[in-house]
Amino acid sequence: MKIPIFFCVCFVLLCLSCPVFAQTDDEQAVREFIIKINVALRERNLDQIRQLLNLNDSSHEEWKKELEGEYTQFPLKSYTIRSVKIEGQNATARVYWERTDTKTGKGVIEYSRNHRIFYFKKIDAVWKFAGFPTAENELISQIIRAETDDERKNLIRAETELQTQRMLYVIIFRFRNEGNFAEVDHYLESPQKV
Repeated sequence: MKIPIFFCVCFVLLCLSCPVFAQTDDEQAVREFIIKINVALRERNLDQIRQLLNLNDSSHEEWKKELEGEYTQFPLKSYTIRSVKIEGQNATARVYWERTDTKTGKGVIEYSRNHRIFYFKKIDAVWKFAGFPTAENELISQIIRAETDDERKNLIRAETELQTQRMLYVIIFRFRNEGNFAEVDHYLESPQKV
């Protein structure tokens, strides 16, 4: 039995308003914004996506291709807001998307398909969308910028959910492109680090 999206959204909003899930008004506003984005993505509603994400014409065309391709083959089945952090006029949210492969009917768990970081900025007392890169790419950037092996290990330990063999290849590729061959060798010798 399928539950209509309207009831799912109402249930989530009800849960968010309960004292058990007490949160700030800003956090609630960010969560509601994420719900709207996910509903628009699930319904593949390009006009609503354009409005929520404030897309320019070229981005609009890119999203149109995504919705006709990626989101048709691997539609969004459900999502979970893992965390929301408010820091002044900026907000960061981690979202996990459960997606299915329409050809096989199986769940899709792949590098850069399931985990997203949503960035928001508060402008004139209203939260605005600022971007949503993959969580893996954000973690890789932090690993590359880390100055010590201990920092890298701590980042990796904190994000075990993101660890895939593909992520290791991307880390090695990024180090190689930056000319940091010592780190490339280090990761090739110790693949268990990720």
